[in-house]
Amino acid sequence: MFEVRVLGEFSVWRDGSLIPLGSRKYYALLAFLALEQGRVLRREQVIALLWEHARTTAARQSLRQAIYALRSRLRGLPLQATREEVWLPAGAVAVDALEFRSAVFAGRWEDAVALYQIGRAHV
Repeated sequence: MFEVRVLGEFSVWRDGSLIPLGSRKYYALLAFLALEQGRVLRREQVIALLWEHARTTAARQSLRQAIYALRSRLRGLPLQATREEVWLPAGAVAVDALEFRSAVFAGRWEDAVALYQIGRAHV
């Protein structure tokens, strides 16, 4: 399973190996999809967030390119896309911020602090 770390320096891991994505937009797209996993997002919503100043045609092409890049670099990532929507299924990736939130809501303070400290160690 892929692990996305957003607490501290953003990074993507699989089986203990760091996976570089290259472009900041690729990291941003993955972060957005990972934090919203299980939720189908309209492409226009993603474009408005990541390419707000680009022309519509160029922005749609940039999103297609970013989706292709993520699929190429993260083989096995269950990234789903249609002409109008894009999403990661629920549970597709582990995200430290989501684990942190779950730990806090469950009152597992030691787990929450450990996740926070791991994130700070990578800054």
